[in-house]
Amino acid sequence: MKRRNGFTLIELIVVIGIIMLLAGLMMGGLNAAGQRAKKTRARREVDLISIAWNAYYADYQRFPDARFSGEDSITITKMNADAIQILRKPRENPYEQTHSKNPRRQEYMDFHFAVTNFSDPWKNTYMVILDNGGGAGYDGEIDVPVPDGSGSEEPIRHSVAVYSKGEDGEEGTADDVCSWRDR
Repeated sequence: MKRRNGFTLIELIVVIGIIMLLAGLMMGGLNAAGQRAKKTRARREVDLISIAWNAYYADYQRFPDARFSGEDSITITKMNADAIQILRKPRENPYEQTHSKNPRRQEYMDFHFAVTNFSDPWKNTYMVILDNGGGAGYDGEIDVPVPDGSGSEEPIRHSVAVYSKGEDGEEGTADDVCSWRDR
């Protein structure tokens, strides 16, 4: 009987198949872990934005809205350049122009770099709902999107609501990360 060295082609194909199967299972697990990490990051950032706007309210006894200040018109609905400029403190030059809605130059949120939108892990800008009481002052109730995809809203007893549209980028769906929902 002849002694052979090495593997047959069939043995190699079986081993490669097993390795590919294990790699596929591992990649699925890594993808799920990556999505959980993104959701956790979004939840943390939603909470930070909410805390920043609540601190702003504690200092000024109002949210930035022209109805209360008589200044330039601004309504915050997302974490865009105006919202970022209000919540951040000017860095380099102490005489740098600050936003008229934050004349005390308070820092409510630390942005380490110049950003024009504060985006979630899926590259959607965070959305903000501030209680302006419908012109009557703070009433402690705001309308937020219902997570059923219908586009309808429901009232909640909060002064600030912050949310990410989630992975699908659609507002009011189950994957939204919201400051007012249980974790």
